[in-house]
Amino acid sequence: MKDLTKELHYSPSDATTIAAVKELFEELLAQTWTIDIYRGGTPKTFNLKELGWTIGFNNAKRSAGICGWKRRRTGMGGISTTEIHSKKVELSMHLLSQNLEEGKASEWEETIRHELAHAVDVEMRNKSNHDNTWKAVARAMLSTGARTFTSDDLKDEKQSKYTLVCPKCKKEKKSHKKKKKASACGACCRAYNNGRYSTEYILVQIKNY
Repeated sequence: MKDLTKELHYSPSDATTIAAVKELFEELLAQTWTIDIYRGGTPKTFNLKELGWTIGFNNAKRSAGICGWKRRRTGMGGISTTEIHSKKVELSMHLLSQNLEEGKASEWEETIRHELAHAVDVEMRNKSNHDNTWKAVARAMLSTGARTFTSDDLKDEKQSKYTLVCPKCKKEKKSHKKKKKASACGACCRAYNNGRYSTEYILVQIKNY
């Protein structure tokens, strides 16, 4: 069993900087991972940088990290294979720039390891989701295997273009894009309608600017 307190870069109380997060991102991408998750199987090693994965930053406002790739079918002589290309792991600079105060450094490390685990999973299976196989890969890479935080969990100081308001509980939620489909307040649906969708709790969309 790995000693996570020794192998993780940040402790739960650490603060950090954007430059330090970028450096850790590059370091973990270039690391060679040994994945041994199948009983009786042979451990496999993966160096994502050597396998063509790159890292980058986006302006996402609802997700701290994302792992993206594309598939294409190739083959000759009647034998086809699936090739993975356009392999990239990204962090949200929008959220990163606002959430580096004390106590957030370890959460960004978790996000990086979480998304890199998806990349390794893709190399293993030509796909990735949040099933038990991926969770085993994530744990081998010192990720908790839990869902990474979104802007609901993070501080988002920038004013959103829209605000969604529940007519029942009056809870507000930021929305940076105009919603094309109506959605209901999940908390009220669970509390008052046994978790079923109800038009009674449809969120009202207010334009802020």
